[in-house]
Amino acid sequence: MSIDYRILPDMGLVFVRYAGLVELGETMTMFKRFMADPLCGQVHRHLIDLKDVRAIAFDFPGLLRLQAKKAEHLSTQDTETLMAYYATTPDTLKMARMAQRSWDGLSQGLIARSFDDEAAVKTFLGVPRLDIAALRVTVAG
Repeated sequence: MSIDYRILPDMGLVFVRYAGLVELGETMTMFKRFMADPLCGQVHRHLIDLKDVRAIAFDFPGLLRLQAKKAEHLSTQDTETLMAYYATTPDTLKMARMAQRSWDGLSQGLIARSFDDEAAVKTFLGVPRLDIAALRVTVAG
């Protein structure tokens, strides 16, 4: 599996790209790297791109533990956080909706949504000119 991120501080955006097989352990490792990144606190919009995911090996209890850890970090910020999951297949939409639902009640200022349309993602995040395809190339692992 490949997972990585890129922080775009001028846009207040973090772009997370998943590809191949999604596994919880690698996701946790990437999130720890993200939390240690000096630019981490400057981003309040998150785009999680699941377009290139081919298989998913997620366990729901593990996902809930990870989301609780993320919520602990994100709830320390005074700004509303937007989380957009971009998923284009039935399996990735299911994964995105599971992740989205796992946020319910965890973090006061976090709004998570799932999308299968790129334009809707950009509108939700307020970045209409964002070139997601170009970001995929720069974050490809």
